[in-house]
Amino acid sequence: MDVISNWVQVALEPLSFSFLRRALVGGVLAGLVCGIVGTWVVLRRIAFLGDALGHGIVPGVAVAVLLGVSPTLGAAVAAALMVVGISVLARDERVGEDTGIGLWFVGLLALGVIIISRSGTFAVDVTALLFGAVLGVEDADLVLAAVAAVVVVMISVVAYRPLLAMAMDPRQAELLGLRPGVTATVLLALVALAVVSSFQTVGALLVFALLIAPAATAALITGSVVRMMTAAVLLAWTSVVAGLFLSYHADLAAGGAIALWAVGQFMMTKVALNLRARRGRDHRPMMQT
Repeated sequence: MDVISNWVQVALEPLSFSFLRRALVGGVLAGLVCGIVGTWVVLRRIAFLGDALGHGIVPGVAVAVLLGVSPTLGAAVAAALMVVGISVLARDERVGEDTGIGLWFVGLLALGVIIISRSGTFAVDVTALLFGAVLGVEDADLVLAAVAAVVVVMISVVAYRPLLAMAMDPRQAELLGLRPGVTATVLLALVALAVVSSFQTVGALLVFALLIAPAATAALITGSVVRMMTAAVLLAWTSVVAGLFLSYHADLAAGGAIALWAVGQFMMTKVALNLRARRGRDHRPMMQT
C-alpha cells in the first residue's frame, strides 16, 4: 500500500504548484471550446480553416508583442480581420470559400514572418506564442477562456439546427430558409474564438491539433452529433491532462505534449478499429456451396 501511495503522490505532484493548476484549468476550458467547435469543423469538413486561423493570428500576436499590449488582443484583431476577409471573398463564386481561406492564410502568415524577421527583440516571446506557454497561463487568460466557453456553448445550443443543417447539406439548409451564408459566418467566428482563446494553452501553431484531433477521433466512434461533441470534449480533456502530467514528469514542452497526445489518440483509435474490422472479416463463416 505504501508503494501505491508513494506512486500516487509522485504522479499528482504537479497539482501542488499553483501555475500548473492554472494551466490545468486553462487547458480544460480550451478543451471544452475546441471539442465543441471542432465537431462542427470536422462535420463541415473545413479543417483547413482551423489551420489557417491558427497561422493567421501570428502577425496580430507579433504586433501586439512589439507594441507591449496583450497578445490575445492582437490575436483577436487578426482573427476578426481574417473572418471578415474570408466572408467577403466567399461571396464571389469565382473565388470560393476554400480559395479565400488559402489567400488570407498565406497573406497573414507571410506578414507575420516579415514582422518577426524585422525584429530581433522578442524571439523568446514569439516561440512561446507559436508553440504555447500553458505553464504561464494567468488569471486574465482563464477569465477569457471561461467567457469564450460560455459563448461557444450558448451559440452552439441556440444555432444548433442551422449549424447542423449547414454541416450536413448547405443546399438543403438554404431550401429550408436557414440562411447558410449567415451560419457560415457564425461558424467562422466560432473557430476564430476557439483559436484566440486557446492559443495561450498550446500555441498558435499547435491549437489546430486540439481543435481537430479530438473531434476526428470522436467521429470514428459515434454517429450522433451530440455524442460526438461530448466525446470530443472528453478526449480533449484527456489530452490536456495527460499532456500536462507527461510534460512535467518527462520534462517535455507542454503544448507539444498536449497536441501529440491528441493526435496519438486518433491514431490509436483508428488502428484499433481497423484491427477489429479485419478480425471480424476473418471470423465470418465461409459461404457453403
